[in-house]
Amino acid sequence: MKLLTIVGILIIPLCIYFFAFDSMMYDISFHKSILNPEAVETTKELIAYYSNNEWNAPAIPEFTVQENSHLLDVKKVLLKLDYLKIILFTVLAFALAYGDRRRILFYGSILALLVPLLSFLSFNMLFDTMHRAFFEGNWTFGLESVMLKYYPQEYFAQFALVLAGRAASLSVIILMALRKSSK
Repeated sequence: MKLLTIVGILIIPLCIYFFAFDSMMYDISFHKSILNPEAVETTKELIAYYSNNEWNAPAIPEFTVQENSHLLDVKKVLLKLDYLKIILFTVLAFALAYGDRRRILFYGSILALLVPLLSFLSFNMLFDTMHRAFFEGNWTFGLESVMLKYYPQEYFAQFALVLAGRAASLSVIILMALRKSSK
């Protein structure tokens, strides 16, 4: 029972952030709000590509072969994250059913609120570390790259900021619901 509670507490922040990520990733109106206007049509193509069941590199004409290859790698990472989400949500459901539900939700939500403290670290360092962990070297592009023009690091920093905001909002909603239910 205690182990399930601890596991649930550790999984809640991941589930909150995955939920927030999914609410943004395939939402073109969100992307339009932070994108260079030139990149909107290409982003629509990418959302469609990430949503389909094809496993070839896309053939987006603005991008080089290396950039299109990177997009295939991104799609593979997104699929692995989908599998991870299934596992995490299944374990979380089990933990909530058999562990201390209130503690899991309370401490897990508090932990999710602490994640943005990572922002005190360099975004460039976090960005590079994440890419080194998930990609095999095809994620660096020259300064003339259309990929970098359409999706500069500022785009990803803005994405991360909104992600943290949505996750924090969800955490606060969970905490408020817990507080209300304890009265």
